[in-house]
Amino acid sequence: MKFAEEKIVQDQQMKYVHIPVSPATLDLKTVNEFSQYLAKPENYPILVHCSSANRAATMVALDEIIRNQQDVEAEIQKASQYGITKDALKDKIREVAASKDKKAE
Repeated sequence: MKFAEEKIVQDQQMKYVHIPVSPATLDLKTVNEFSQYLAKPENYPILVHCSSANRAATMVALDEIIRNQQDVEAEIQKASQYGITKDALKDKIREVAASKDKKAE
């Protein structure tokens, strides 16, 4: 039986948004798309999740770093408390955050 996630969310009068995230494809564009939803009060309440918390914590950390100008290492530390267990994702946070800085130059 397939889990009808979108229907369950909509039944709760919430907006369903699916943003595919993988370490191989995660980039600044994906983070900006994610941040656009977080930035709008009309999208709340909001639930950000993935199957292991690794990708969800990565996206929240990157949103804090890029949209709210938070410190990269501090956000990685927080994300580790929230569920990041993969060093590759921590490295990806650093990489995407650095790409933001290069784009600004």
